Amino acid sequence: MLRREMCEGLQQTPAEVTAAESVETLQELATDVERLSHLAFSDCPTEVREVLALQHFIDGVRDPEIQKALRMADLKDLKGVLVFAMKFEAAQEATRKDRHPIRAVNESDTSNSSVERLERQMRSFMNRVESLMSQKADGKKTLKCWTCG
Repeated sequence: MLRREMCEGLQQTPAEVTAAESVETLQELATDVERLSHLAFSDCPTEVREVLALQHFIDGVRDPEIQKALRMADLKDLKGVLVFAMKFEAAQEATRKDRHPIRAVNESDTSNSSVERLERQMRSFMNRVESLMSQKADGKKTLKCWTCG
């Protein structure tokens, strides 16, 4: 009602100029809405212009969850709404489910042949380590100093 009385004849708003095809940050959207509202509603009082800019900023936000939260927040100025929207967006980004992908583990059927093969390899490695250890113990070398000989 107040908008009709103060700003007769304005049907299309500048916020609608920021088309859905453009991808912009919340700060860019707020700057554009504020600038275009000032140009389009220059003959309106400042309070009306701020309310219109606020409404068009909320309408211009692409994410429906952020848009809903902004409408519920009942904030009165564009800067406060911008801060709230940025905080909400950051919280959404921090709690996004696809940020930490879950890895799936499949249990495979281990056949006896693969288990037996691994056991043979382990025994072979253990025998090799034991033989190397016994060779080291049998053939102890005396260490000599490089400078004194």
